[in-house]
Amino acid sequence: MTTALTPYHTPETCSRAVLNALEGLGFDYVDQPINIFRDEQRGAAYLSVNPKMKVPALGIKGTVLTETPAILLWLDGAHGRLLPGENRLSQS
Repeated sequence: MTTALTPYHTPETCSRAVLNALEGLGFDYVDQPINIFRDEQRGAAYLSVNPKMKVPALGIKGTVLTETPAILLWLDGAHGRLLPGENRLSQS
């Protein structure tokens, strides 16, 4: 599946859930690790992505989605295989 996605995350933290979902659903993405232990989330480059200074964030074709639950819901809606049963946003 070809999609212009950029996940911003910190390895070995709960933001890994977004990468797990992207990989499990087969999305192509450009990985952008942010080291919060070195305050990279406070740098100008990341502030231009997410002024909340939090990870994860997901760049989607020029827009940014933040917060893990919102990102996972979007991924389910985009692919429809992430959430079980009636909780799914997209219905076949």
